[in-house]
Amino acid sequence: MNTSLSLIAAAMVLAWPAMAQERAATGPIDTQMTWSALSSQISTLGVKVDGANKRMDQLVICSKKSMLYAPGDAVSDTDGCLSPLGNIKTVVVSGSICSRASQALTKTVTCPADTTLLGCSGGPGDVSEDHEGYFVRPNGANGCEMVVGEPRCVKEEYWTYSWVFAHCAKLK
Repeated sequence: MNTSLSLIAAAMVLAWPAMAQERAATGPIDTQMTWSALSSQISTLGVKVDGANKRMDQLVICSKKSMLYAPGDAVSDTDGCLSPLGNIKTVVVSGSICSRASQALTKTVTCPADTTLLGCSGGPGDVSEDHEGYFVRPNGANGCEMVVGEPRCVKEEYWTYSWVFAHCAKLK
């Protein structure tokens, strides 16, 4: 029995360093695999960040053109920029009134024949204190009309002019 116990004890003593050696060998390999996986994830993230930076640069280019970034769109330009109005080009037609009248005056502006009226804007310049009324409206004939009550314009001073704008659109 002593011999069997001695053999078992000897086998355990001899096996112990092998088990310890195996554990020591797997520790650094596990660590190496963890660092390798982490390095791969960092590289992948770097590629994604570079792609995002390129897109941000394109967004800036398109923003400077007052356009949207839409790469691959059929009507986008060479930078991948697209007009927010699609293939519509806008045109603004303006007119002004400069007079020293004692009555209301009307000014009409009309969109070019190949365009459609989108809207009207404008405002009075210097007017008589008791007749400061004005209005701007579509005139029903693809244009805008402005009526100003008793304007008091000075020819050399543009801030005194009354202006009307027709905002028009046409397909490219």
